[in-house]
Amino acid sequence: MISPELIVETVKDHVRYGRGKFHFSDDEFQADKYIEIPPYDILLPFIGMVDEHWPFDIEPDPRNVGMLIELLRGCRFFSQSEKIEKLAIVSDVKTSRNLGAYDTPEPIVRYITEEVIESFLKSNKSENPPLILDPACGAGYFLIAAVDGIKSQFPDNEITAIVSKSIIGFDIDPVAVSLSKRNLIYHLKEKYGIDSGKDILDKIILNQDALADFQDLPNKKYSVDCVIGNPPYQFYSGKGSPVKALERAGKLSESNKLAVELNILSKRFPQSSIGCLDRYKWFINRAIELIKPDGVLGFITPNTWLQYPRYRDIRTLLATNGNIESIIDFGQHAFSRAYVPSCVVIWKKCGTGFGQRFPILKITREQWNKVSIDGPEVLRSALKKCNQSCNNRSGNIENPTVSGKSKRIEFPESPHRIRLGEIATLREGSHAICAVPVFAPRTPSGKNIFPVLIDKTMGNLQPPEIGYILEPELQPSVVEHHQDERFLIRKTGDNLVVAPILDDKFALGHQNVYVGKLKTMTVSIPFLALVGILGSDLMTGIYRSGPGGQENRPMAQLRLHFLNQLPIVVIPAEFSRLPEPRVVEVKKLISLARSDEYEKIEPVPCNFQSEHENVRKIAERIRLYHEAISTLVLEIVRGSDNNSRIAMNRIVDKLYDVENRNE
Repeated sequence: MISPELIVETVKDHVRYGRGKFHFSDDEFQADKYIEIPPYDILLPFIGMVDEHWPFDIEPDPRNVGMLIELLRGCRFFSQSEKIEKLAIVSDVKTSRNLGAYDTPEPIVRYITEEVIESFLKSNKSENPPLILDPACGAGYFLIAAVDGIKSQFPDNEITAIVSKSIIGFDIDPVAVSLSKRNLIYHLKEKYGIDSGKDILDKIILNQDALADFQDLPNKKYSVDCVIGNPPYQFYSGKGSPVKALERAGKLSESNKLAVELNILSKRFPQSSIGCLDRYKWFINRAIELIKPDGVLGFITPNTWLQYPRYRDIRTLLATNGNIESIIDFGQHAFSRAYVPSCVVIWKKCGTGFGQRFPILKITREQWNKVSIDGPEVLRSALKKCNQSCNNRSGNIENPTVSGKSKRIEFPESPHRIRLGEIATLREGSHAICAVPVFAPRTPSGKNIFPVLIDKTMGNLQPPEIGYILEPELQPSVVEHHQDERFLIRKTGDNLVVAPILDDKFALGHQNVYVGKLKTMTVSIPFLALVGILGSDLMTGIYRSGPGGQENRPMAQLRLHFLNQLPIVVIPAEFSRLPEPRVVEVKKLISLARSDEYEKIEPVPCNFQSEHENVRKIAERIRLYHEAISTLVLEIVRGSDNNSRIAMNRIVDKLYDVENRNE
């Protein structure tokens, strides 16, 4: 038995809180000299004692505790002997990522829950609250929102009755089950003054696989009125399948076990296993089975099912069994460090949805910033103003926001604008990574260790974290391209996701990214300014509107040829030795870009030539804008708020004279 004091002290030694997040530091030690401890032996006792021994100065509310446990779930725990007197911890990124778990932002949780309850009550005039299931309850955020949502609609109902009769939570992970119960108990006490409820929660929040067949639900129910939540995301088809990754890593028993499980699930859910195997598709299928007629589904999932051909089966399944009431496509805004862009669907089980019209909204970065501040009402207001779409009988969603190419964004030739391929070398990441990279302890002596950039932890202008693999030697040319100052561009996605690598040390980039380096020739653009331009909203628009665009192909692979054609604003060659702008000028520009008066920023003329009478002033302006973009990129990398991104995008727009392009 591990003492509570030891667990708490270990967490305090390794975790710090700052800027709204928990930050972790590894222990360094030789793994072969330590005994690994199952994470459940640490996390389950810690959740049980977290209220009594909370080791931080912030409130132990559900969000804070959830963030901490999510961080610790991605760790491995070790002791020097069977008599556990001291714990060592290292982070292991594959643990939580392989569960497909992402912490759902609170505005989205509230929006889904409130919309589902309201939709259900419109067509069901029962005096009793709906029965709501979260089939992958995680930290319990959706269950908490469901209790609050039902209480607001049924104010006369006792809160204990709502909890015992109106919510159900399943999760395959016992840590998540324990965390859900703890968070719901905390919420009931803080908001409703109820200092009990554990016995009730033990009956309705269960360590249960929602995809498995079971005789009945809690309270002897066979179906539910509503299903809400954020189901796990895990893609199992193609070369990147975890089955094949385990085979390449030599873990044949694990690979065979997973293959058997996938075979069982694909036979259990044949209607949602046609185009590809993806766990969230099976959760949608299972929800449709469990929901009563006129019941409602509200999920946040990857947006891959909206247009991608291999997800036609799930679009057809939804249209065959009911009506889509609305879709909100968040792209990559909602989960800043998640690999897959997301969307929210509200669906009702009633008749057929073929030909039925519904609103579909694509969220911009600025809209998401407003949602983060003002809550779900921003989403409802935007939905009322957006275009309508429908499911057709071919299993496709006719989406007016993405169904056609945007007007192509073009820029005339100019001495201050050249192609990316002229100043940078882009190469595909290494295919030599055959194992899942992990934040592992130091490797046994005598083996080669290769640091790896873990692309799944990479966000736009957010560098990825580093893991380690054991691999054979690489060619010198490969090593050279994967060290020193460089940037990464993720291969797939609705937006350009670009991250700088500021460390000179070698770390291997995965085949899921392109690795870029400035050419050895002198170029008149700072490295961070180039990264900021590539990571801007404008550059995503330029790429998507061009011949390699993503408008009708969510998650399609970005093409190297088209990336190399992206226009980059540089200082004209004859002014390449201009002095750096003064710090006060840079600060003044950034301050203006952050304000409501950013329109006063002078644009760089779109088509000036070298004989332009004010060419030196324009070159100085470009130099100033480059420096401001570089400063803002550094702020974003260091965890600044969204205001820095907004300011950077505004300066990039002025650098490209966006208002006057194509005129």
